[in-house]
This record gives sequence, C-alpha cells and structure tokens, in this order.
Amino acid sequence: MILEVKQVTAGGSNTFEVANNGVPCYHGSASWYPMGVNMTNKVILTDLNGNMVFQTQYSLIDNVAESSIPFKYLFTGEQKFSMYQVLDPSGSAVGSFFDVQMALLDVRLCISFGDRLIFGYRRSMGYREVVSFYENDVQVGQLTRSSKVTDHLDVYYVHFLPQYDSLLPLISMFTVYYDFLFHNNSGQYYKGTTLEKQYTYDKNNNKYNENFIRMNFGEAEHARVETFINRKMEMKVGNLTMKQFWIIFAVGWGVALLLAGAIAVFVLIMAL
Repeated sequence: MILEVKQVTAGGSNTFEVANNGVPCYHGSASWYPMGVNMTNKVILTDLNGNMVFQTQYSLIDNVAESSIPFKYLFTGEQKFSMYQVLDPSGSAVGSFFDVQMALLDVRLCISFGDRLIFGYRRSMGYREVVSFYENDVQVGQLTRSSKVTDHLDVYYVHFLPQYDSLLPLISMFTVYYDFLFHNNSGQYYKGTTLEKQYTYDKNNNKYNENFIRMNFGEAEHARVETFINRKMEMKVGNLTMKQFWIIFAVGWGVALLLAGAIAVFVLIMAL
C-alpha cells in the first residue's frame, strides 16, 4: 500500500483526495472548526461516487472520563485523549482512533480495530514529520509529511506492508484524522507558503527507521519520498514566484534606465 493523500481545500472546509499506487480511491473531509468544538467535529471518508465509507464520532463520555483526572497515566500507566469511534454507513463501530500517554514523553497514536491495535510514533526532524506504525513491536508502516506547505494544503505519503492492504480505507481515514488532529489550521484563512523547522523529543524517537521505505518498497520509492521532503521552497511575492518577481523587476529597471537615457539625450539636444 502506497498512499498519497493530498489536501485540496483549506479554510472553511478541509477536503482531501486519496490515491493508492497512483490510482484515485477515496475522498476525505474534516471539520475546520476550532478543536474545542469536539462534539461537532467530524472526519468523513467517501468513495469516488460520494458514498460514505467511514465517519468519526466523538466519544464524549469516554473523553470526559479520561480527562477528568490530570496526569492519570502516572497512576494507571496510560491515559487516552482525542478518542473518536470509526463508524461504517450503518452506524456500527468498526474501530477507533485515539492518543494514549503511557509515561512522561511517551505518547502514541492508536488505530484500534477488532482485537488488534496499531501504535503510531510521531516524530519531527527539521522539515520532515513522520509517524512510524508498529503492530506487535514490528514496524508495518510509515506516514511522511513535509513541513513545506503552501496555502495550508498538506500532502502525506503513507506506506504500509502488503499484508495490510485490506486496511486501505481505515488507513486512508486515519491520515485525514491525523491532519485534522495536528494540521487542520482551524479558523485560519491565511494563504501563502509556510516552512516550519521542528524537532520533537520523545522516548520513542528510536522507533523511526530511516530505511523502512527503502527496505520494503525499493530505492526508487525511497528517492521519490526524499525528493518530496527536500524539494526547494518556492517563495512568492503576492501571486508571483521569486523568479517571476525578479524578472519583472529587472525588466522594469531596464525600461526605466532606457527611458531616463532617452530623456537625457532629448534634453541635451534641446539645450544645444
């Protein structure tokens, strides 16, 4: 499974297009409301015909119970946050997404379905943001995001081992949920290019394997992701790229100098 999840609108609504191995498969949408309005926030995944595949439902009672005791994890060994059930079109719960804090500097993203649980370990390294996914202490996938973003439109590359292909809709849904949780830019209409260099410090930083994609998906795919992360930032002045701006600036100065020269010659001739 090689997913490319592209955000296509931001501001007022956040919508996404999902492709697997280059083939479009789903559309996603997420609420743009401030995170405090959790009961009305929702993530939805639809097929290409607009039919609902999954939607989230905020687990109000569970979230209140978990957050009612500050630093609960210090006493119980874990504390859950941002719990959302994943519902199918009939309204039946097929899984859930949540964060769990196990200890100080030990926070994990969780995908729960059936009796199985996949842990995601989030890490930021400069302009690269990743989530390394593990099941039974074995890495099975990775989400990759570049912090070089234009107009709040994020792009995610998600790689999972072939034996997880049956989870394609759930993993697609989780990626939209991840953006909703960490990068939904709620209430913001700013348009432009942003570049955020960030580093996270967590006990689980060693879960990131820089060779996971190369080892499981080949050198060409590894190079494609590296190119995505390391691409040059194209800065803009208004609606112009820097290259366009400087070309117009240089042409403008050239025209101004020629005009000034012509005026000087004209003045000189008139003075003779």
